[in-house]
Parts: sequence; C-alpha cells; structure tokens
Amino acid sequence: MDIKDKIVGLALACLIALIGWQLHQTWSLKEEVLKLQQGQIVLSEQIKKNTNFIKRNFKKMQKKDRKKKKKIFLFLILLLGACDFKNVRHKIGVTTKPFGKDDTFESSTKMNYTIIFGVVRPKEDDD
Repeated sequence: MDIKDKIVGLALACLIALIGWQLHQTWSLKEEVLKLQQGQIVLSEQIKKNTNFIKRNFKKMQKKDRKKKKKIFLFLILLLGACDFKNVRHKIGVTTKPFGKDDTFESSTKMNYTIIFGVVRPKEDDD
C-alpha cells in the first residue's frame, strides 16, 4: 500500500464516521420532535378542557346573577303589592351620568327607592 491509498482510506473512514454521527444526531432530533408534537397534543387537549371549564363556570355565574336579579325584583313587587296604598307613598329615583368618562353606563347608574308610611300632609305656607 502506498501513501495515497492510506490517505484515501483514512478520508473514507472519517467520512463514514461523520455520516454515522450525523445519522445519530438526526435520529435523536427526530425523537425530540416527536416528543414535542406529543406534548403539543396534550397541551391542546388541556387548553380545550380548561376553556370548556371556564365557559361552564361563567354560564353558571350568569345564571346565578339572573336568579338573584329575579328574586330582588320579585321581592320589590311583593313589597309594593303588600302595602296598603291609601297612606303609603313610594318614590323610585334613578340617577345616571350617561356621558361620564372612564365609567360604563352600568357603573355610573344609581337607583334609590323610598317608601313613606302614614298620611302625607301638604306643606303649609307661613307667610
């Protein structure tokens, strides 16, 4: 064997080693990509479950809110209906700032209710 054959043989051995190392690295990257894809599938399923859970709880809260509003309305109607209207005066006041800054219409609206029992006498002038 002469020196040219040894150099060519050494170059081929190095080339085969590099190809083997590259194949090994490619295979390990493939495994990591598969793990990432499986993790992504699991995460997307968890996100769907969490989203559905939040939607369900939000609907329950809205339903409770509606029930609470209905109960308050029914209570006011029963209170008004139970009173004898001969000597009772009811007053409902609503104040709002419809064009107020930094407030929503719901948060800037205030409602008050006054009920007076007994005979309401007119004011007399002391002139």
